[in-house]
Amino acid sequence: LGVSARQLMCTSAAKRPADVISLNSDDEPGPPTSRRQPPVPTYSRAPGRPACPFGINCYRRNPAHFESEDHPAEHPLLAAANSQQSQQRPA
Repeated sequence: LGVSARQLMCTSAAKRPADVISLNSDDEPGPPTSRRQPPVPTYSRAPGRPACPFGINCYRRNPAHFESEDHPAEHPLLAAANSQQSQQRPA
């Protein structure tokens, strides 16, 4: 073919500018890094605390709000948290 390895390297480098940032972790040198998932917030009822005026329709997602105000057990975030806990428990 008459093409040297150096010419091939120069050609491929010309197609990929140096300022392109690759987000693929396979392109990074060194040992692979473990990417931790952010902690899942825990939602639970707060019996004895004042009831949230929005009840089951409360749109707030701050776990501190759920600690300071009680919500119905049927609230979607509480129901989802309870179903996740029951799936994690061994039978």
